Amino acid sequence: MILKRSSKILIVALGVIIITIVIVKVIDDHEAPNNIAKLLNISPTPKSLRLLDCSSVWVPTDVVVICAIEIDPKDFPRLLEGYEFIQVQADGTNYSNIPDKVGKDFPVAYNYVAYPKNFKDGGQITIIADQDKRLAIIDYYEE
Repeated sequence: MILKRSSKILIVALGVIIITIVIVKVIDDHEAPNNIAKLLNISPTPKSLRLLDCSSVWVPTDVVVICAIEIDPKDFPRLLEGYEFIQVQADGTNYSNIPDKVGKDFPVAYNYVAYPKNFKDGGQITIIADQDKRLAIIDYYEE
């Protein structure tokens, strides 16, 4: 009897944990595009923006976030509206251009860089994209 009762408690506890994890994942997936928009200083978030993969590197005094996204090519120019991006030479693949390998590897056709003035200690934002401007990597570095 005691074993059955403790088994029921364990099953209920595991169920609560699984449901909590699912709820957090759903909320995070819903908020992820908004977080990308905040990093890029754009509003509203393009409806087609979808986060594919993200990585952040822990550095005590810096913020380093690298994300792979997918976006409707019509919405791609919106990514460049929040800061003064300049287009620079694009070559190689995203794996050869960005230090952290996120998303799937693709040939880089476009490379944009911004040095936001509101990053008081420096930093930069790099956006690289494929030929169609459907897949992109956002490399956000703020000192």
